Amino acid sequence: MIKNKEAFIDFQNALQDDTSNARDEKYGFVIHCMSREYGSWHGYAVVEYLRKVFGYHHYFLSRKTEEMRGAFYNQMLMPKGEKGGATVPSKEGKDFVVYGGYSGENLAHFDIIEYSKGKKRYRKLVGIPIRIIALEETQKGAVTRYLSSLYKDPVVIKAGIRKYQYIRYPEKDGSLNEFYIVSDGEVINARELILSQDTIAHLALFDRLEVIEKQKLFGELCDKMKKYPCYRGIAENLLLHVGDFGEMNSLQQKKCIQGILVYMQANSSRFDFGKEFGASWKNVSSNRLIKSLDPNQIEFIDHSVTGMYERRYHLGLSNRGDHKTC
Repeated sequence: MIKNKEAFIDFQNALQDDTSNARDEKYGFVIHCMSREYGSWHGYAVVEYLRKVFGYHHYFLSRKTEEMRGAFYNQMLMPKGEKGGATVPSKEGKDFVVYGGYSGENLAHFDIIEYSKGKKRYRKLVGIPIRIIALEETQKGAVTRYLSSLYKDPVVIKAGIRKYQYIRYPEKDGSLNEFYIVSDGEVINARELILSQDTIAHLALFDRLEVIEKQKLFGELCDKMKKYPCYRGIAENLLLHVGDFGEMNSLQQKKCIQGILVYMQANSSRFDFGKEFGASWKNVSSNRLIKSLDPNQIEFIDHSVTGMYERRYHLGLSNRGDHKTC
């Protein structure tokens, strides 16, 4: 973008002389300064170049997987009692029903194990607590003992699956979801949201749109959501509320549009239409995706740092009897 050192020096020098009123500019200090002409610095061309880059839809994205460390437990203490919410004692040997405790252990990573139940073997994605990984460093075999305390004859098929592992997972109709694993029973959407320039323009000028145009934008975003297999039913239910959307005030309409966009973003953001807009919207499910994944159906995808290369693979079935997922 900066072709030579001379242009950059011109830009730096001009910043010192031409920023007195820059902070009052409509688009802020940075854009104001970058878009000016300073000798060899051709700001208009630079900003136009950046605008084209941000509107370019052919790019590679990758997300760093994480081995979680830190606190062993969710640090919020839960009250005593069977319905208090505690599942882990705050002190070893103390009954959490009587004394209260923590809501759960924080997980370091996930393993896929195979175990026995009756005469059959099953496979399951299991979270390994940070506490157990820390114990493994001083007491070898801690992970094996932990799994053996929960399952009969456990064998680790794939170890060390990190948080935000990218996977593809099928719906019943065979369509594929793109997910990040965030827990042993929860995933988040991993399909990046890409909008057309026209849609972006309508979002930017939302307050100037007529009601019928706003409803059209609402419908377009719902149609976009249908391309996410896990959200198809939610999108269909949202479309039932296009009339309710038209009767909302502008602030509520913007919050509704933001909620739809939150669903389609590739992150852990949450939105609940029922809580935001009342009981009549309860048929629109939250975007929290609680799933018990069948390990045999998971397609693992490992991305390079640049996102340009990837490796895809499924776990093969062993030859030891029948295999099912619990």
